[in-house]
Amino acid sequence: MSDKINFLQAIPYYIRATQTGGPAPVAHRLSQALLSRSAVTVLTTNGELDRDVALPGVADVLEVDEQGVPAVYLRRSRRWLPPTYYYAPKLSAWLGSHLKEFDVVIVHGTWTYFSWKVPQMCRKLGKPYLAFLHGSLDPWALNYRRIKKLPYWHLVEKGSLKRAAGIIALSQDEVAQARAMGLSQPAFIARNALLFPLPRLDQPRARIAQAWPEMAGAPYVFFMSRLHPKKGLDILLEAWAQLTNQYPGWRLVIAGPDENGYLQVLRQAVDRLGLRNTVRFVGLVSGDLKTALLQNAAIFTLPSYSEGVPTAVIEALGYGVPVVLTPGCHLPEVAEAQAGLVVAPEAPAVAAGLERLMADADLRRQMGQNAEKLALTEFDQMKVAAGLVDFCQGLLKDYLKK
Repeated sequence: MSDKINFLQAIPYYIRATQTGGPAPVAHRLSQALLSRSAVTVLTTNGELDRDVALPGVADVLEVDEQGVPAVYLRRSRRWLPPTYYYAPKLSAWLGSHLKEFDVVIVHGTWTYFSWKVPQMCRKLGKPYLAFLHGSLDPWALNYRRIKKLPYWHLVEKGSLKRAAGIIALSQDEVAQARAMGLSQPAFIARNALLFPLPRLDQPRARIAQAWPEMAGAPYVFFMSRLHPKKGLDILLEAWAQLTNQYPGWRLVIAGPDENGYLQVLRQAVDRLGLRNTVRFVGLVSGDLKTALLQNAAIFTLPSYSEGVPTAVIEALGYGVPVVLTPGCHLPEVAEAQAGLVVAPEAPAVAAGLERLMADADLRRQMGQNAEKLALTEFDQMKVAAGLVDFCQGLLKDYLKK
């Protein structure tokens, strides 16, 4: 067996789908890192939640170079099935023609056509596959829309996951969740990690002032994620309402795409709590604006009820920003490294954590230095990729013996 592994990463949406959250950029950075010692192709669709991303031409199958990563886009069909099932009519045919070219298949996520059909085809054609969980077995995530998920779990997902050659988890907590669901295969922990060095701007404050003049010079707490009920924005706004009188010069900046109209619920909460002058919704940010907001943030917060391991938090650590998190983020290293605070998902606890950092510039500075050191040592994508290759080489040796 060659030391070089040819990976297929199957994920229902990819980096052009900017509103879908963490799995897509995680898969992309992992692919970029794997290319240093392996071959990788990403198999995906043109879907993005309930809309489609723009692709050149009208072909049902399109091969694209995505920043050096070979990607195959399959056109998603909206007929009969919900768009977030990511049904691609050409998926079976493409796998039937090309699956033999790959050594290991990584299937990202659950509850989609990909997480059913790709494992089915792998079993049919004798290819080992790994299930990359992305927080899908977290108790909160399982209970969210449980009525829809429970039958599908027993009919499809449970069997697909149990027949995987291995699982990929984002944290040790997620491995424990998988074990509790009866998954006993070998597990690899693939941290949501970064490719260093990170991009930086010479004058991030000027870039922010250019985009939002009213924020020029104001210290701010930064939230960046999908606007979704699981992200804890309800308790964040309640917490912020407890702080604005004492810290009138501070702002809360909320970045991220709206999902299912939740932004309107949040705006109503802002009005109800009297926060209109201190809370800024900036929408989805990318490129220089995202870099500027991360570089210049005084504090980053994600008071989430449920996550795999949130990429946005790792990015904040990489930029040396102290963080205020909840246990649902599954990052105990933050407290251990004194890179931030882990607090209960309750408004008083979040408010107390934010206030502790807002009131103490020296503490923010020290925790920020610890945050950057933690990111460099524990969340380096090249190290994660190297470990995954070693893990898969061991699995392939065992697989070939069967």
